[in-house]
Amino acid sequence: MDKKVYVELFLEIYGRIQANPILFLENYYNKIHQEKLELTDAEKQKIFDSHRQIRVLPDIEDMKKWNEYVKLQREMGKKDWEIF
Repeated sequence: MDKKVYVELFLEIYGRIQANPILFLENYYNKIHQEKLELTDAEKQKIFDSHRQIRVLPDIEDMKKWNEYVKLQREMGKKDWEIF
């Protein structure tokens, strides 16, 4: 893989992890620690809400599209930490 593409991929993943503590917990933290931290959905939601970051979008049309996407994902049964 080209180094530039690899760096861009890393930064994309890092950006998601920065904004989503549950993604970090499930995909990284629990993989390197022997004692896994198991949380209920309610505990995950509480942690996610307390560390949630505001998504910045360039204009109102992008915001409308994003809100529609989030609504659709929630209707499909996804949890907030799975969407963001």
